[in-house]
Amino acid sequence: MGQRGLGALIRMLGSNADSVKAYTESLNKNIAKIKLDAKLNDGDGALELTFTDTSTLMLFDSARSCCESRYMHTDDDLTALVGATFLGVDVLNGPTVDGDDEPTECMFVHVKTNKGVVVINTYNSHNGYYGGICITASGTPSCDGLELTL
Repeated sequence: MGQRGLGALIRMLGSNADSVKAYTESLNKNIAKIKLDAKLNDGDGALELTFTDTSTLMLFDSARSCCESRYMHTDDDLTALVGATFLGVDVLNGPTVDGDDEPTECMFVHVKTNKGVVVINTYNSHNGYYGGICITASGTPSCDGLELTL
């Protein structure tokens, strides 16, 4: 990944105790519903897991500043994980592709369950000065959260 932008650097400085609690409390819960919604997180997209006890965990990129476009995508069948036990998340660096005018960074979010893994790709297209992706987790749809990786 290239140079981190201001949004990513600010996320690195914040406290995340409440979100760590939300993430760890979601472990080993059964998934009742899972969706990737482009409208959540101010249009940057978020993965939302709803568990059988009605609690929710959202995963999203929280490093937005200006002059960039963030979005999430998957080709995997998310509905295959309904009824599965949530085991955690791994976040891996993906490639940075230099576009015509803007580089696009990518990270892979691996959602692990007892039924298998789905991969969510998260992207940041920017002008070269606002790099970085910060995958964040929240126990509510408020987009405050836990930094899982940089």
